[in-house]
Amino acid sequence: MRTIRRRRSAGNESRLFILNIPSHGNLGDHLISLAEQVFLGTYFPAKRVELITSADLFFSIRFALADVRKDDILCVTGGGFMGSLYAEEDRFLKIIDRFPDNKIVFFPQSFYYAPSKSRQRMINRAAKVYGAHKSLYVAARDTSSYSLLRNELMPDAADRISLVPDIALFLHSAFRHTREGVLYCIRNDAESLQSNVSILDKIKASLSEKGLPERFTDTYVDRSIPLDKEADEVSKMFEEFAKARLVVTDRLHGMIFAVITDTPVIVLDNVTGKVRQMYDMFLKEIPFVRFVQGCTCVESCIADVLAAGNCIFDHESIKHLYLPLINAIEA
Repeated sequence: MRTIRRRRSAGNESRLFILNIPSHGNLGDHLISLAEQVFLGTYFPAKRVELITSADLFFSIRFALADVRKDDILCVTGGGFMGSLYAEEDRFLKIIDRFPDNKIVFFPQSFYYAPSKSRQRMINRAAKVYGAHKSLYVAARDTSSYSLLRNELMPDAADRISLVPDIALFLHSAFRHTREGVLYCIRNDAESLQSNVSILDKIKASLSEKGLPERFTDTYVDRSIPLDKEADEVSKMFEEFAKARLVVTDRLHGMIFAVITDTPVIVLDNVTGKVRQMYDMFLKEIPFVRFVQGCTCVESCIADVLAAGNCIFDHESIKHLYLPLINAIEA
């Protein structure tokens, strides 16, 4: 019922726990998980790292975290599960409340509360829990989440809030393949944006006229992925993206899979706006990545990415942006 990996024995020294390692089939979340493990191994090689899965926490928070000591650091895996769209927020409000003496660090996260009558009540409830914890450090991965944290969720803790890229961009892929065709990676869930339909139709028509064969994939698979298969499954997705001449996606990690495999990509937004914000903040200067705002710019965006030469993402150039995370863990 508990799944733990130990990177290195460290006796009675404080440990790093990564909480909510995915058990489900979202490969974007598994990409985040691998990046977090590499990140901690890079900057904290002497620390023992314990991995606690979402299944462990779902079964029993008390049992999964039974041997956490007061000097251990609890790192919450990054992603987009905080807010009203998914059920994890309740789980982590309980964890934050249960461990008032432990440092808790959120890897880059999106916070989104959908418009509703209960929206402000949910925000107020979360803010009360966050405000009561004096060693809570939160990294936001988009400007909307950062603004929400600064203004409503943690208004009195500006020194413990940061804005950093999605941790998956810490990784780099060395896959090299003959590239052909266009790979579509389009979501079909609560985060999909209805206005993308007409844009996608225009993109498909344009690429079809250019004679590019099309393939379809998704960063979500309808099965669970155990920890010992995580790296293999992510590697397969790297290969799939690396074989494409062009990717079209509205998934945040569809964009990131493309970027770190040096694959030209056309990007559309999702309902939370996190894709556009990630692009604007960290990726818009990359010549082989283009965001499509509407049907009128489809042709120019396609022309730009197909003409882009030297498609190489310099992932070393953004590593300094993760310094707030390093400082939070070291604080």
